[in-house]
Amino acid sequence: MRSRESSARALLLVLIAAWRAGADPLGGACQLTHIVDGDTLYARCHGERVKVRLLRINTPEHDRAGFAEAGAALGTLIGNQPIRFEYEKPGVPVTDEYGRWLAYVYAGDRNLNVEMVRLGWSRFWTKYGAGRYADDFRRAEREARDAKRGMWGR
Repeated sequence: MRSRESSARALLLVLIAAWRAGADPLGGACQLTHIVDGDTLYARCHGERVKVRLLRINTPEHDRAGFAEAGAALGTLIGNQPIRFEYEKPGVPVTDEYGRWLAYVYAGDRNLNVEMVRLGWSRFWTKYGAGRYADDFRRAEREARDAKRGMWGR
């Protein structure tokens, strides 16, 4: 466990140094390696494995209805496309207490966080604020609710 902790700390220091030098540490194309659930994934970026938590959504946990469907939906949205990350404050990466990067995830020009709400697998989750795409999330939630998609159809 200690070596995993040391590796995570070392990666964080490298990413912070890249950010301070003006580079976006997780910028550019990354490749999905594993979906944990509808709001968390692993990707390979610049040779490093990173864990990412999608901002402003909160999909069902493993013991809840919709868990498998939410993870499958995220996987379908990504497919084999490269993904990229954008942060709440552009260019300023933030991690949570679990070491996950908190980001909006994009495949092409699609904000997958918003798309997960549009598909009905999450409400617009404002526990930590509404963020800069609040209007997009609100429209997506209304659309999902009106169409009875995902959790709204249960």
